[in-house]
Amino acid sequence: MKASPAHRPPALPPEALEFIDSVGDFIQYWGFRKIQGRLWAFLHLSPEALSAVEISRTLGVSKSLVSLALPELLTRGVIREVSRGHGRTIYYETSPDLMKVITGVLRGRERKLLERSSAAITKLVALSEKKPTPSINLTKAHEVSQFISGAQAILEGLIGP
Repeated sequence: MKASPAHRPPALPPEALEFIDSVGDFIQYWGFRKIQGRLWAFLHLSPEALSAVEISRTLGVSKSLVSLALPELLTRGVIREVSRGHGRTIYYETSPDLMKVITGVLRGRERKLLERSSAAITKLVALSEKKPTPSINLTKAHEVSQFISGAQAILEGLIGP
């Protein structure tokens, strides 16, 4: 159910705002923009799809900030357009499968970061084994390599191939 153009979502209780802000902080910690986490959390709690204007009013942020955050959330598949209202108004809601959303982000970001780190440490270890360098502690390089391999195994166990 979408909100009517004149509809203003009800004010959020302080506990909801605290949760929304905490999700924003958590998302920011993982390298995304805080507004993306706040926007997602607000939409996820909403009983209906909302427009960018409704989101900006309720969260107390500019419509342009919301409009800049929406495309990346759409691209990552964490939100979706559900309908167009009167004129050109677009309404948004969160994707229904939360685990699919999270694993999709992990596949797209963390897997690539671990693969890059794994390739780099593997190359460094191989080079250091062929030609020992006083500036590289080979034992510690091996430890890091094993740690990265373990992290990759955990990630693959969580998100699958």
